[in-house]
Amino acid sequence: MQPWQSVLLIILSLSLFYYGVYYEEIKEESLAPLADQPLVSMPVKEPSKPSRSPGVPELETQENLSSDSWAELRTLLLVENGGRRHTSLHSDALLSPFFLEKVMALISKSPTVKKMILSPFQSSAFKQNESQIMRALFSIRDAPNANGLFLVCRGHSIKTARLLAKAVAQTYKEAISRETMDDPLIAKFQKHLKKMADLDQKINLLVEKIQKSSRDGNSANVEEIALQAELDQTNKELSSMVKPLRQIESLSKSNPNPMALLEVEKIAKYKSLPELVRMSAQLETMLANDNPDSFVKKEVLRNLDSTKQNIDKEIKNAIAWIKSVAKETLDRKKGLERKLAELRAKEEDAVLSNPGYEKLKRLNAELSSLKENYREQFDDWKKAKENFRFEEIKVQELEF
Repeated sequence: MQPWQSVLLIILSLSLFYYGVYYEEIKEESLAPLADQPLVSMPVKEPSKPSRSPGVPELETQENLSSDSWAELRTLLLVENGGRRHTSLHSDALLSPFFLEKVMALISKSPTVKKMILSPFQSSAFKQNESQIMRALFSIRDAPNANGLFLVCRGHSIKTARLLAKAVAQTYKEAISRETMDDPLIAKFQKHLKKMADLDQKINLLVEKIQKSSRDGNSANVEEIALQAELDQTNKELSSMVKPLRQIESLSKSNPNPMALLEVEKIAKYKSLPELVRMSAQLETMLANDNPDSFVKKEVLRNLDSTKQNIDKEIKNAIAWIKSVAKETLDRKKGLERKLAELRAKEEDAVLSNPGYEKLKRLNAELSSLKENYREQFDDWKKAKENFRFEEIKVQELEF
């Protein structure tokens, strides 16, 4: 064998050896993310889960990932002086997608907490979004021996499970204290509102059609003229409220700073806001132009901070007032239109014989029934919210 052949054989042998080592390393690295990924599926042998409330989407969970251990924290939501019906309403609220959004909003305010809770379950091998992960980390279970239900929170460690439990409980207390009949937390209530809104729209379209068909008549009387004049004035008032609402929406999207909303005239002139804005400007001028001693500077800064907080609060109150006035004006407009339609219907045989008028009466009766039914359901929900509390009852490590 020639020397060059021996050298070539050695080079080929080394190349095959290093290729084999490199292949094994690449194979191990490609499997590493799946091996290290924590489990997101539900632990086995759990009590049966109550039926999902209507309107709650079925969120997927990764059941093929593995984990060495879960930390689980159970909290009892105890409903005092209430029955299973009230407990079921609390379950619907906690499983509501609207509540899930509020939980995500709360933990997003603290990046550290959010990272501790979610990061162990995020990797290139886990394609679900953060809301889907969060949906898998807390759930509801029946509490057969107590008048309530279990809130089950899970995490990569008992610390993160406890952080999540605190976040869910805090968000829940705030959410149910702030909700209104027009903005409920429970998904089936949102569906009820949508059904009423759709029916109300049908009624309004039918009213306009009846009005149009009755305008050809000559039986207008003093009451009709007065109602029409009031309706015209109401339409003008409604237009004056729509403009600032559109400004508020546009400014909120372009600039998250609440002070930017002072560009809206109705906000800038709301109650004590002009005085508060003037006071804030004076305090800022004092800090910019003078060189006060540390005590005076501290007091100026304290007053400036307090003034700005009051400005933010008044801006929120102004927005709520504008929305409230707009809603009241819109409701008044709808009421006047229906009164006009009913008045003209009584006066004109043509309208009375119109099948649209009979349909209007049926739709009004249906809407009235829906509103009463929703009011009763929401009143029952308010009773369920009156006496409840969270009690931490069990901490355990689940080994797999």
